[in-house]
Amino acid sequence: MRPLRPKNGAGARLLPPRVDASAIQLEEDFYELDVEADEGLGPIEPQVKVVKPSDPALAYWAESCRDNYLRALFWHDGRGYLSNDGCPLPFHTIRKWEHNFFTKTSLKSLGLRLQLGHDDLARACPCPKVACDEFVVIHTNGIHLLRSRLFPATVKRPQTSATFSCLERFQLASLQAGMTAQNFYAILEILTNAAGFKPPNRYRAFLRMSREYRALLMLKRAGVLGTAGNAVEDVKSGQLALRCPACPRPEVNLPPGWLDAPAEDQCLYTQFTATDACFALKRRLVSSELRDPALGSGSSYMVESAPYRAYLRTATNDQEMSTCSGLAALEQANTKFSKGYAATGVGMVVCARHEFVLPNAVGDLQKGERYSNIDYLFASALRHLHRLLRLMVSYDIVWSSLFADSFASWNKYNLNYVPGGGQTDAEGIERAWAGAARMAASTRQMGPGARSDLLDDYWSFWNWRKLIGLPSLLRRRLDNAEIERDRQLEAFESFSQQQAEHTEEWRNMVLEHEEDGSKNDPYAPEVKGMAEAEARLKVREEEEREAKRSRVSRRHEVGPVDFIEFGLSLEDLQRKIRTQAAVKKSQSTAEQINLGSLRKRFNVEQERFRSLQAAYTPDALVQLHALDLPQDVLAEKVPLLLPSALAAVWRRSVSDDDELEPMQQQLLAIEGKLRRGQCETSLVNLRNFLHLKYHLVFFKKKHVRHQAMNTRSRAIIAKNESHVLFHSGKYQTSWLALLQIENGDLEAVGFRRLRKKDIRCLKDAEVFSRREEKRRERAMQRKERLQQEGDLVESDAMDEDARTDEDEGGEDEQFEEGSNKKLVSWIWHGAQVGADAGMNEAVRIEWCNALALSRRWDEEVRMLGEELRRIPVFLQHKASWWLERARSVPLGSVSTPEAEGMLAYSLKSAALYQSLAASADRTRTQAKVARGRRTRRKVVVDDPLQPVEGDPEQEAETDTDDEELAERGDVDEDEWDV
Repeated sequence: MRPLRPKNGAGARLLPPRVDASAIQLEEDFYELDVEADEGLGPIEPQVKVVKPSDPALAYWAESCRDNYLRALFWHDGRGYLSNDGCPLPFHTIRKWEHNFFTKTSLKSLGLRLQLGHDDLARACPCPKVACDEFVVIHTNGIHLLRSRLFPATVKRPQTSATFSCLERFQLASLQAGMTAQNFYAILEILTNAAGFKPPNRYRAFLRMSREYRALLMLKRAGVLGTAGNAVEDVKSGQLALRCPACPRPEVNLPPGWLDAPAEDQCLYTQFTATDACFALKRRLVSSELRDPALGSGSSYMVESAPYRAYLRTATNDQEMSTCSGLAALEQANTKFSKGYAATGVGMVVCARHEFVLPNAVGDLQKGERYSNIDYLFASALRHLHRLLRLMVSYDIVWSSLFADSFASWNKYNLNYVPGGGQTDAEGIERAWAGAARMAASTRQMGPGARSDLLDDYWSFWNWRKLIGLPSLLRRRLDNAEIERDRQLEAFESFSQQQAEHTEEWRNMVLEHEEDGSKNDPYAPEVKGMAEAEARLKVREEEEREAKRSRVSRRHEVGPVDFIEFGLSLEDLQRKIRTQAAVKKSQSTAEQINLGSLRKRFNVEQERFRSLQAAYTPDALVQLHALDLPQDVLAEKVPLLLPSALAAVWRRSVSDDDELEPMQQQLLAIEGKLRRGQCETSLVNLRNFLHLKYHLVFFKKKHVRHQAMNTRSRAIIAKNESHVLFHSGKYQTSWLALLQIENGDLEAVGFRRLRKKDIRCLKDAEVFSRREEKRRERAMQRKERLQQEGDLVESDAMDEDARTDEDEGGEDEQFEEGSNKKLVSWIWHGAQVGADAGMNEAVRIEWCNALALSRRWDEEVRMLGEELRRIPVFLQHKASWWLERARSVPLGSVSTPEAEGMLAYSLKSAALYQSLAASADRTRTQAKVARGRRTRRKVVVDDPLQPVEGDPEQEAETDTDDEELAERGDVDEDEWDV
């Protein structure tokens, strides 16, 4: 396209227009925020997403029909139940003869019809209506195509039902044997037809019916009648839970003046709780709370879901817990294998002495055993405990973490040393987990509501089984406790007579420690002497005083204390390198260990240390040159040659230590004080890490299963082992240095030699050498023979003589002593040596332990007696409660058959609890049965033909035979304990 030409000039070009940029104001074009732009539009309605339930039929039943179904269950307890006179057994398997064999058929094909909807089956229905032809009845012997009056799967037009017998058997099979619904339904299919011809699939309907049936039974057994004021909607938190009859409950089973009981009787009115978690009860990311709500959220044992999750949203990530002890539950609390799981386990609070699950004390865990979850569960359980009761709490993770702190911390929370603890082991919750693990296969793929309902039903079953067996269990414990109390008391009194001059002092020490925990722990060895940090502070103060007196001339700007401390720090670095090299060589951890950087750091620091040695200990450089070390020698193998290593060389040039140079004497004195502090500190650290080792290994054997957790657990154990190696090596090196400084005088050293066999846990047995044992026996025999002949022989000489005569050929055998001969390593009693050094302390610890055991067993006997007294009182209170429930039946607002059923069930429950109370009282008051004798029980039978009493002489002869069998050991004791 050609450009336009101006009119006034042919051929001239058209120039583009120009704009004056300085005249433009951009502020006029800036955008202004219109924050009120939506004022005229009106409020915007948020779009609420409608979440439909995963099972609409179940949701409708839970919302509208539970009370009606509950009253129908009570109807069966009265006389309103009418059987089908025409066919009393409509679900029996029928077979007919065809040709030459029997074939399976049904009563339906033979013309059986069951009329529904009328109480009087003799009258014909004026308006009969044919039901669905494919109506399925699930019974214990298979799945039937019949029409009958049963538990329906739906409310409006049911096509499936199940007999009560079938639902009861499945409930017991799932609770007692851990059978899944899928396996039970598969059994019914096989019973129906084992040739592979499956009946109509009613598996989902069976799941719904069994869940509804469980929920109704829990309501019924808790006295919920389904009437106005006592309906499902009136159930409170924890109301359906079965309470422990032996735990203290004011106004139920405690005497009137229990609050004014003396201090020594406070243990009788203490509520013991135990808290723990089980990671076997996982649940995958299936469904949600909105799609699958629980039928009784918070009504029994599980916590209310909504407030529980609201609290967890406010809780921060507890990363600080991973630094506590390294135990897997804490180490993996924030790194648990939670991918694909909505719940990685279950936390729970139980009564520690009787293992009853407390109301609203069970909840899901999301990532390991976080404190935020456990805090909520514990606080939720406390709502159902009386506020004035003395509370003693046990939590596995809490006390396990104490082993990483100190031995004294462990003693502080050891129930054997806590007044009022009795013999409570607080491990009963582990037995509850062992039973609950059977439910893991059923609950892993369930939605949150179905899982919560099943666990509630299981804990109710668990508590009931504990209730009916508790009197006999506590009576057996009481009989055994009385025997053990007498045995411990006799041993303690004998021990006290031998230590009569110290017992009063030791007893006061125990009582003062119980009143004030900051006082010296009588159950732990005292750390005598100065710790390493205190020793360093003291030598620095002495150095300052010496500098003021100018007794010794200063050879370098770095003082002698700094010189020795620098050498000891280099020694620690060498020890760390050796430890890391040993861990790396063992391949026990996947952690990357960079030894090269550590060795490079040592070489750099070593150059500086050698320059200081040139000023303070030039003899060290002379010896180092004489060693002629190769150039490629590893850093951890280079001798540092501290003053203690030069002490022997210095002493060769003089006749007495007083003739040493003042600087040499000062350096040896400084190193000696620092070495003593190292011995004290390293021994304490060694004890702590050996304590932790025992529990880490115990946890790994008990809980660690799959490969990932096993790898992590091995890494934690390897890390702890490196600490054991480090501190044991530090003690051994410091002890040898002290021995060199003191010129071989063991008494002056003041510490015992730490050998490999001494480095073992408190509960580990000592490993002996068969060769050493035989050598020791020969030495003792030779010594006795020579003494009989009148010779005086030193023990050390005898040992050396026996060693020379021993044949060193062949392999040596290692063995351990039994538990009744097990000796505790000396590191747990004390490190000091000398005449009776450490012996008094060991005796004091053993006496205090004996005192604590005798007191705890005495408390246990009194506590068991009180618990046995409380059980029948509680059961009688429960019977009275059911009688009150019978009086509260609304006779006018419900039908006569339903009211009769409610009344009958209440009276039956009252009679049951009265019978249990009478049985518990007999168990409590009956005479103790001698070993080898059977307890004769009185059984009331309906048969008029009563058994005739046996011949007294024959019974006496039988008792004698029983005693002989018991003494001979042919019969287990458990057979005779009742």
